[in-house]
Amino acid sequence: MIVSRDMIAIDLRNNPSAKFKDKVTLWGDNLPIEEVANHTSDITWHLLTGISGRVKYVWV
Repeated sequence: MIVSRDMIAIDLRNNPSAKFKDKVTLWGDNLPIEEVANHTSDITWHLLTGISGRVKYVWV
């Protein structure tokens, strides 16, 4: 994963079926935000408040 300012690029070579405009989940039922925070050496608060207004939120 590459983070540049407020954009993220993710290497999907291990998921060859992924295609442009596929929906992604940054965290959720199968991937707790705490686990994501541990892998990024950050805290959940920064992850949650760092998403810009350009991102479409879908609450389920």
